[in-house]
Amino acid sequence: MPPEIDVPEGSLQLHKRLLAGDLTASAQLAELHLPRLIVRLKASFRNVEDDHLVEMAAHDAMMNYLSAPEKYDPSKLPLDSYLRMSAQGDLLNHLRKQGARSDLSKFGRIVELDAFGVEQEIPDSSMPNIDEYALDHTSPVWGHLAELLPDPIDQEIVLLMMDNVRATEEYATLLGISHLPPDEQAREVKRNKDRLVRRLNKMTNQALSSETESYLARFAQRLTTDSQFMASVLNRYREQEGLGESALADLLGISSAMYTRLALCKRPTADRPNFADQVRHIAAYVGCDAAQLAQMINQVDALGAIRPVTEADSSQEALSQPIATRLGWLAAARDRTETDQDTNEEMDRSEESDASKPEQAL
Repeated sequence: MPPEIDVPEGSLQLHKRLLAGDLTASAQLAELHLPRLIVRLKASFRNVEDDHLVEMAAHDAMMNYLSAPEKYDPSKLPLDSYLRMSAQGDLLNHLRKQGARSDLSKFGRIVELDAFGVEQEIPDSSMPNIDEYALDHTSPVWGHLAELLPDPIDQEIVLLMMDNVRATEEYATLLGISHLPPDEQAREVKRNKDRLVRRLNKMTNQALSSETESYLARFAQRLTTDSQFMASVLNRYREQEGLGESALADLLGISSAMYTRLALCKRPTADRPNFADQVRHIAAYVGCDAAQLAQMINQVDALGAIRPVTEADSSQEALSQPIATRLGWLAAARDRTETDQDTNEEMDRSEESDASKPEQAL
């Protein structure tokens, strides 16, 4: 039997919701996993000078997962490990194409799967150990270390960890436990180091939260060319209306952070029976007006159905299309717009009905 994997409950539930067609799950999964994936990837590939290249590898891994979540098997490994392996593989392949094959060992740990698909890392002496790895992420708050760790002994232990000192004896001397048997010294040293690593990881999470929005915003920008996501709808609507992101966020009545999360949602399909329900679900998640959001999606779809005759369309083959076909594009767009208006009116009536229920109850 394969070993059991400790998968975070929140991540697993979001994965199940994504598989079930929840259009907001993609945004929540990206917020949960992408920032830390980028940070870890940059730490593993610290010798790659192009941060953009590293971040693109993280984007690709997240996009591939969100586009085909059924390929991920939660019984084999946690999602963060799955994403990290995918990103590392893409990045290593890119580095090979750049002619870095002879120096690949300096770019990061090579990760493989065992027979059960469980992640196995091949140690690389040029990479930091777990202590250095944890501390490497605390640089944004390093100046506050004395304030956050007021105990001088804790500070000395952290400095030893920063110097990559592994000898138990040095830590035992600091802790005043040199008189204990070696096995007890090792346990006590490990307990204190683990305690400090947890504290530093908490500091890391706090520092990382300030970078989360920029990571997510750049990912949302990457998704503007992917029609599966609301990012593409928002981008096309802005182009049609001549609006910037801030102006569109103001129009929707949401913050820039919620605008980013809206962009990270999967997009509803207008010709499906549950379109109105899907729009309401997304609108409730980001806090915008459902009818306005539906109108925006429908406008993008309708205008997208009207194909302008460009130079590329002026070929003999394109011009040979029956006039009825070209007029059909306009008719389809007009019909969709009329249907959209009916949908919006239905959603407005539904919201008015919901709002009146408490009064009726009284």
